[in-house]
Amino acid sequence: MRKIYAFLFALLAVCGLANAQVVFDIASNPWNLPLGSGQGEDAAVGDVSRIEQDNVVINLSLNAESGTPPRMWTGNQLRFYGNNVMEIVATQEIKSVTFTFTVSNAKDADGNSVNYLLAPDGSKVQSGASYVVSATSATFTAAHTKGHLRFSKIEVYFDGDTPGPGPGPDPGTIDWTSSATSPLTVAQALEKAAQLEQGADSGKEVFVKGMICKIDEISPKSDTGGYGNATYYISDDGQYDESAGTQLEVYRGFGLQGADFTSEDDIKVGDNVVVGGTIKNYNGTLEFTTGSKIYNLNGDTGPDTPTDEQTIAQVIAGGAVTSAATAGTVYAAGPNGFLIGDGTGYIYVFQSTAEVGDVVKVSGKVSEYGGCLQFSGATVTKTGTATVSYPEARVLDAAAFDALVAAPTVVYVKVKGTLNISGNYKNLNIEGATNTGSLQVTAAVLGDAATGNEVEVTGFFAYKSGSSTVYGNIIATKVEVLGGDVEPALELTSIASAKTAAASNPDGKEAVLKANDLLVTFVNGKNVYVFDGTDGLLLFANNASSNEGIKAGDKITADVKGQIKQYKGLTEMAVSEYVNLTVNSSNNAVTPQEVTIADITNSYADYENELVTIKDLTPAAEAWASKNITFVDDSDNELVVRDNFSAATALTFNTETTYAVTGFVSIFVDASGSTVQLFPRSAEDFDGEAVVYEPTGDGQLANAYTVEDVRHLGLQKPDQGAPIGWIKGYIVGYVNGQSFNNGIIFSANPPAAATRADDDPQVSNTNIVLADTPDCTDPSKCIPVQLSTKLGMREALSLRDNPGHLGKQVWINGTLTPYFSVAGVKDVVDWSFDGVTVTTGLKVVKFDTTSKDIYTVAGQRVSTMAQPGLYIVGGKKILVK
Repeated sequence: MRKIYAFLFALLAVCGLANAQVVFDIASNPWNLPLGSGQGEDAAVGDVSRIEQDNVVINLSLNAESGTPPRMWTGNQLRFYGNNVMEIVATQEIKSVTFTFTVSNAKDADGNSVNYLLAPDGSKVQSGASYVVSATSATFTAAHTKGHLRFSKIEVYFDGDTPGPGPGPDPGTIDWTSSATSPLTVAQALEKAAQLEQGADSGKEVFVKGMICKIDEISPKSDTGGYGNATYYISDDGQYDESAGTQLEVYRGFGLQGADFTSEDDIKVGDNVVVGGTIKNYNGTLEFTTGSKIYNLNGDTGPDTPTDEQTIAQVIAGGAVTSAATAGTVYAAGPNGFLIGDGTGYIYVFQSTAEVGDVVKVSGKVSEYGGCLQFSGATVTKTGTATVSYPEARVLDAAAFDALVAAPTVVYVKVKGTLNISGNYKNLNIEGATNTGSLQVTAAVLGDAATGNEVEVTGFFAYKSGSSTVYGNIIATKVEVLGGDVEPALELTSIASAKTAAASNPDGKEAVLKANDLLVTFVNGKNVYVFDGTDGLLLFANNASSNEGIKAGDKITADVKGQIKQYKGLTEMAVSEYVNLTVNSSNNAVTPQEVTIADITNSYADYENELVTIKDLTPAAEAWASKNITFVDDSDNELVVRDNFSAATALTFNTETTYAVTGFVSIFVDASGSTVQLFPRSAEDFDGEAVVYEPTGDGQLANAYTVEDVRHLGLQKPDQGAPIGWIKGYIVGYVNGQSFNNGIIFSANPPAAATRADDDPQVSNTNIVLADTPDCTDPSKCIPVQLSTKLGMREALSLRDNPGHLGKQVWINGTLTPYFSVAGVKDVVDWSFDGVTVTTGLKVVKFDTTSKDIYTVAGQRVSTMAQPGLYIVGGKKILVK
């Protein structure tokens, strides 16, 4: 049973408060509150229901039947989870309250980021802001349902006080002292990172040791692609617990001493690492940001990082190497990196930031990209500033630009063209050139230049990119407007005018929608549906946080800026900005229109993006197939209902009964034609005998999920709670190409040569297809299983290496999640061919440890094998699972 601790440290004074300001300095924990750590009962040790100081009481509770209550945690932080409530009570009138907290992946039910508390009046209270109370008590509640807030200080003000101390400590005061040989623990790093405001970073390289507890993605570098980096998590105990937040994310980090990852086997869960890089608070997520590298991998420190600096010419002459060091002055800077020169040459530093004129030292990995050498994942140290003197620019015509793209070299150039800006992309269309220029340019350099302007761009040609369309990438130092007609953004006064504009410009047109008292009918992540009483429109934002503060039932007024276009036939506005957004009223009724299938198919334009209900529909199948299911009315009209928001994945339907289905009218257009569709908002949009699918299995080896189970349960992403467990089925084929329905080969033989670009088609060894029967050839009754290079599973399971496996039953232990855009299985860790004997890449053995020393794989001596992972006992490797 979870223990709830109440802490009483003083009696209420009869005569009022002794102090006019009471500060709950949670970060120093003067009450010696027990701290939770780990999982289960160890975590519950920190549960707290009451804190009192100087006659002010903070009552903490969980306003729900289940969930995590407020909890003190390692590092002296008060964690505030979903459905948590905080009541502040005093014996005299409270004038105001100020909170200091950071955000740890806090999101609402729609997946939007949340960086605030809800005040008694429903307003938002952010860290560092002062909320006026004017009462003896005030109750604040969690606005988030996922993640948590981390409180370090709560200040209560009374008469005569000046509320609001500011947003928290200056990140520059945080002591990040660490090194590759004396790193921080994960807990120490998280404690320090919790002091960062959103968007702030450590400002220097920080070193942290830990054990890899989860791997999201490894993108091996190869001749055919891949970024050479990986996203994974480290913790002190090797455990991944999203609710506890005891792990640190390493986002797109590189390998040992900054080397590219070349195989999915380069790192694995259980590895002990020391990671170095910049730590950042990215929208509430504490992470090593892009470009970090591993300095120690299970005791291996890799090749020595060079201490002797080379000139840039020497670095270039050395070619692509594991690591190098140089120094220079920043000559050009863009959003993706910067370029330095030292008089002997120039080299691009990718995924790092600096300003023109900075003198920097750079050390790290040197690799070839786009025909030129560059640093990536490098350590950059500013040592001073200098005046930049540019060389004479090489003036290029179209032919000369094409020649440079064909044989890239870093050189200072000047070229003319027409500017085209589309979102974050800024392109230079050069008349007569086969290839075009992709510009890296800061706002200051771009100035007032706009799409349609004829411009002369001066800057450094850095590399080429692209495949079917090749771009010569220029880091611009100057953009001069020569002329050209800049077409102003369309001014749209209604949704009807937006639809007309999209039909005339299906590929997109910059526009401003003068939204006036539009009704918001639905919000889901980046998607906002609005209705003006006559027409509906989808507003699709660059990111979900852009829609913060907008909810269904609101009526809003704003100048909505963005591109009006058609996406696969559907009218939408790709929103870049809401200008002067005002919520005029809230909790307005959102009522669907009652229509028929014939109405929305024959007069689609009249109902596009509007919320409708269609009654008396019969499902043509019991379950979703690739997120779609067809319904039929009594006139045999068919309608595709698509679970576009993954809102009803667990539902199964009765084909002998009828339903009323509610959703947004949409369309999908491709080479085969157009299909009108309906997008439901949730499972409640199906009025009829729709039930949550009950799986046959439970995910245990002895009662594994069936393929039919996976088809219902395997549509959630891992971060959305995708199930993990054993599934069983018969190997009936493999997928050739990227399309599941059209790419399945129900055979152990290679596909026909005509279906592949090469002359020697092979059986794919990256996946297998399972069904509940050995002779199944119906894609709608099959699931794909991803086979990684880890644990030798391709050699053990693929039909390329084992053609005799066709029709054979197999048990697979993995994550039920989309693969090839359908329900499938990924992250396989174990398998079995009899449902009893389990095979993995590591052998689990029983071993007598009573009289032998125990070491981790990093060489650290421990007393017990209490945590999962690899250990060395008596010279043998032991896997604890």
